Amino acid sequence: MKKLKYTGSESDQQIKALNEQLSALQKKLDKKEKMINELMITDNLTKLYNREHLVTVLEEEIARCQRYAHPLAVIMIDIDGLRSFNTDHGKKAGDRMLSFVGNLIKENIRQFDRPFRYGGEEFIVVLPETDLTMACIVAERIRKKFKSICKKKFAPGQNGSYTVSTGITSVFAYTTNTIEIEELIDQADKALAQAKEKGGN
Repeated sequence: MKKLKYTGSESDQQIKALNEQLSALQKKLDKKEKMINELMITDNLTKLYNREHLVTVLEEEIARCQRYAHPLAVIMIDIDGLRSFNTDHGKKAGDRMLSFVGNLIKENIRQFDRPFRYGGEEFIVVLPETDLTMACIVAERIRKKFKSICKKKFAPGQNGSYTVSTGITSVFAYTTNTIEIEELIDQADKALAQAKEKGGN
């Protein structure tokens, strides 16, 4: 009787096919995991990063600021009179305005700047490698765009104007031995409060 010679080619093909299937499944799992992670750090309404993710980003940016001696700036933005707007136009209209502001911020910052919804009608933008002058330019651009577009979009033909106020802080690594997250946010918050006290906008 003639003996059959086993080459193993069929078995190799099966293993290759299984490996390809496993690789495809792994890619799908990685994609799903990335989507879940994005959802966990994203504000549902504005699609900006959420407050919880802010600490992680600031830790990374402060470390980079200190390592490379680059400046770091933080802008806090607040919609003036949003509660009155909600009273006059309804909560859904207020939500649309918050979503609009989220898009407006994203459109007027650089790709590597990070925008967050900090809470309620407050937003924060973290600007790496940015000094106070540049941060002021960005904040002013956002303020002007909001003022020029918002009234036409949400209350055409009505009295009153819609504005945002901003508070800005910036730090250089060589001006201090330590940079605290809470201190950066507190400085921006105090600057914002001063803008509000002066009438907003």
